[in-house]
Amino acid sequence: MKIVQVIASVAEEAAGPTYSAIRLCESLAARGVSVNLMSLGGPARCQQGTLHRSEFQQDAATLPVLRQLRISDALNTALHEEAGSATIVHNHGLWLMPNIYAGRAAAKARVPLVISPRGMFSPEALAYSRWRKRLFWVLLQRSSVMSAKCLHATSEKECADIRAQGVRAPVCIIPNGIDVLSAPASGKPQTERVLLFLGRLHPVKRVENLLRSWLAVKDRFPGWRLEIAGPSEPSYVAMLKKLANGAERTTFSGPLFGEAKQAAYRRASLYVLPSASENFGITIAESLAAGTPVITTRGTPWSALADEKAGWWIDHGEAALTSALTEALAKEPAALKAMGERGTRWMERSFSWDSVARRMHAVYHWLANGGPPPPDVDQ
Repeated sequence: MKIVQVIASVAEEAAGPTYSAIRLCESLAARGVSVNLMSLGGPARCQQGTLHRSEFQQDAATLPVLRQLRISDALNTALHEEAGSATIVHNHGLWLMPNIYAGRAAAKARVPLVISPRGMFSPEALAYSRWRKRLFWVLLQRSSVMSAKCLHATSEKECADIRAQGVRAPVCIIPNGIDVLSAPASGKPQTERVLLFLGRLHPVKRVENLLRSWLAVKDRFPGWRLEIAGPSEPSYVAMLKKLANGAERTTFSGPLFGEAKQAAYRRASLYVLPSASENFGITIAESLAAGTPVITTRGTPWSALADEKAGWWIDHGEAALTSALTEALAKEPAALKAMGERGTRWMERSFSWDSVARRMHAVYHWLANGGPPPPDVDQ
């Protein structure tokens, strides 16, 4: 079985979708599946076992409008060549030309196309650059999506968002996986308690709600510090810094990747993601895997936080967030540590990458060979 995987970018700044696509490919390759991950970025080609990675130059990269579309004749040509010998073409993401190339290549080669929208059908995501996406949908994206043999959702919520677009094809519901790393023996620091937001600083994340709630409660909890980390849109982070107005024990750390990101999760005593919407919320899983409990909103598919006693799943808005912060920041370090440990065991039990790859492999096998659909498939 040969799977051609396509994502517009594998740059670290692309955050959750990049991590998830790469780790899925690596985990499929570990199961002996031949995988070629194709993206922009080039020139770079490498092979590790059955995993091939190919990156291609972007055309018109200096032209403002065309640059945003991520045009690449080299990627388009290579995709058509690879699709001819592929079992499945699996595309990650929407609204960029590499996502269109994947659909066209699969159609020409007459092989099944799988699409992972990666949260890009959520109402909040569709509202951002709404008119550009509506035009792109009519001209290019709709035909590609409707030709897919299966779509991939990471949660029931994302499956509903996909169905809301009129998609009748099967949808497999398989969560993203997570790497659970061993925490340092010293555990959480006791002298400084960190309230962490880590992720892309974008309006959909509603970090302004977190800031306002923090400013409302911080004087009651002098042993805590708020750290806001992640790549940003300049105008949005400027608004956030103006709102913070130099408040003490409030820091903006900028982007964190690799070990620096893992160290931030482990250093934190509590993680907060106040997003309006997330199809999965990979930073929630990363935080839990690092042993840090979570506060997040009902815009994320993490209702089980309460069932697992690993965090808080709250209503939208500042009032609910302020209430949750008041309760969480008042907890003793040992109580939060116990919540984090329960979260880590949950991640180990239900979100290993080997399990995710096994389930996705079963979907590929079904699409290629027929027979009864796997249990993860919603028809």
